Amino acid sequence: SVVPKYLPDGYRLEELYSTDEAGTINVVGVYKLGEQVVIIHYSNQHDGRLYQKDDGDPTILFLSGIEHYIMNNSGYFLAAWVNGNIEGSVTGTISETELYRILNSIYS
Repeated sequence: SVVPKYLPDGYRLEELYSTDEAGTINVVGVYKLGEQVVIIHYSNQHDGRLYQKDDGDPTILFLSGIEHYIMNNSGYFLAAWVNGNIEGSVTGTISETELYRILNSIYS
């Protein structure tokens, strides 16, 4: 599965959309709780997408044999990974603990 089974309490799907541009398919889910947000993004293109982050190296978390890169960008936590031919990312106004719980729930 690529879909998380866990989101912090109260978050509801606000937007779900996909794009197909020249064979690059993106699927994005935006979950909100008031002003708080979680964005889950998947793409079939994984050719070195760049992520904005604070200084320092990302933390690498191995889940189901897959490297997940955990970063912080101006107070927002972000995880990015490649699983087969799919690149995924999760970001938002969530704590690092919540981010880890979301990631773990993908593989549980």
